Amino acid sequence: QTADKTVSSHLVAGLAPGRSYFFAVRTVTPAHGDQPHTLTSDPAPTVGATLAAGGGRVLVAAYFPADNDLAAEIPYVVERFRRGTALNPNVQVVMLVDGRQDGDTRVLEMAGGALTITDAVVNRWGVSELDTADPAVLTWFLQDARTRYPSQREIVALMGHGVASVPAFTFAPAATTDVHAAAQFPPLPKEHEFTPSDVTDNSFMDTVTLGRALLAATNQGADPFDVLFFDQCFQGSLDTLYEVRQSATVFVASPNYAWLVAAYDKYIARFSPSAAPAALADDIIGAYQGSLDADHPNAIFWVRSSDVVTIAAAVSNLGDALRTALAADDAALIADAVKQSKYVDTTQCSRENLQLGPPDELIGLDTFGEQLEASFGAGDPAGVAAAVDALQTAMSRVNKLARSG
Repeated sequence: QTADKTVSSHLVAGLAPGRSYFFAVRTVTPAHGDQPHTLTSDPAPTVGATLAAGGGRVLVAAYFPADNDLAAEIPYVVERFRRGTALNPNVQVVMLVDGRQDGDTRVLEMAGGALTITDAVVNRWGVSELDTADPAVLTWFLQDARTRYPSQREIVALMGHGVASVPAFTFAPAATTDVHAAAQFPPLPKEHEFTPSDVTDNSFMDTVTLGRALLAATNQGADPFDVLFFDQCFQGSLDTLYEVRQSATVFVASPNYAWLVAAYDKYIARFSPSAAPAALADDIIGAYQGSLDADHPNAIFWVRSSDVVTIAAAVSNLGDALRTALAADDAALIADAVKQSKYVDTTQCSRENLQLGPPDELIGLDTFGEQLEASFGAGDPAGVAAAVDALQTAMSRVNKLARSG
């Protein structure tokens, strides 16, 4: 409480180092003279972090390949990062951005609310335009950031468009239009601006290549990052997470349509060098969901790398049990479970109808397991129910938030 209305600041003492604190500031005018009532303002929330003891630091390495229709969002996103560092002196941001023009790839550094545009791209590559779908570029950026800024905690944010898991294969000819032709993969959308493409270089990074780039950046998984945040659509499938499982301790992702709320001012304000990776992930998904409303349906979760491996093994065992059930002519039971399961809206950013329908074909693993148990019951010869139980135990370690609308 201040002495009077003329005081413009107030020092809060007794705070622990390296911690984020949240304040609600309000003004009060007591009743006096002809004013019979005490007047109290609405709270004005604010947040700040104390300096960590011993110079501890959190590195946030953000990769924003916006050489597509997201180019216009670069200033907005950069400002959110910069604002976050103004609230938390313990965070160093290194960010690679690439816009829609030729020659606009650059590495930015932010700390203490100050933004610096570096010459890192030209110094390393000798050019000012990089193909951000080239795995060598992603690997270089992450290695360079962690080399220049050794930190207690390292968070990687992969931003931009995502895509449902796709394998590595040769692009179909540009003339191919029938994406549903029998026995033919659909052509990957490398020429479309609403996909994770580098339009200037007409290139695309598939899931397997992403995994290899992250492995190279982490010394083949020997030096994983603390948190890998897929700030992208459709990156929360088991297929994607398994490809990158060695690159981080904890992963944050959405299995369906995500929203580029870019709440990095809120994320960064919460980050502490002494926080465990799981706590950092909690900070992200909590602030992310808190920035959405019912008009933005979404699921987001975090999961440990070790649990990705356990879940994958459980899914593999369930697959074996289902194949045994198929051989025993139980296809109808499986089909019924599939029909009753919940699906993920994979309409891609181009349609934005947020309604279930073709090509929404990703099944929610939790509900699929529940429906299989209902179909087969306990003690089935194929062991489907037992495999589902093991899968549900593994899935219980996924920390998730969801919003419908």
